[in-house]
Amino acid sequence: MELIIPANTRATVFLPADNSNAIKENGASLDVVKSVTIGKSENGYTIVELGSGTYHFEMDKPAVAMK
Repeated sequence: MELIIPANTRATVFLPADNSNAIKENGASLDVVKSVTIGKSENGYTIVELGSGTYHFEMDKPAVAMK
């Protein structure tokens, strides 16, 4: 999943993964990516806050659209 966050903004994103260990950003563990703040996990999603930039997330389970 690729996300682009515009300059001078932040975004709160719900990623479809049971916990942050199941998510990689450009091949790296989330805990080492400085522009990503890891929030809580609930109902099969992990909440992250992102600074501006381009992100490429990989999750253990496929991304699905929220309704």
